[in-house]
Amino acid sequence: MTINPFAPVVAQQQAIELLTEAVRQNRVPPAYLFVGPDGVGRSLAARCFVELLFSRGMGVTASLQNRLRQGNHPALLWVQPTYQHQGQRLTAAEAVEKGLKRKA
Repeated sequence: MTINPFAPVVAQQQAIELLTEAVRQNRVPPAYLFVGPDGVGRSLAARCFVELLFSRGMGVTASLQNRLRQGNHPALLWVQPTYQHQGQRLTAAEAVEKGLKRKA
């Protein structure tokens, strides 16, 4: 039985098919940029795609899955925006907590 790594992603069938087909055909480019408005599932889809890539041929163990979800794998570089505010660098979540706008 094959587990679908994209099961948590909702209403992005075209993107899921594109990513799955790239892996199936072994034609994955060196980088993808997941873009779109807030709330469409960019980060979730990217994390599911990473699980699909890393599971090829070996399956995703609980240990590997945890490392991927934490962004703690030597073959994974997870890039996300940071915000500069009053001399401090903040993650996107910290910026939201402080009520900062994207231009901050």
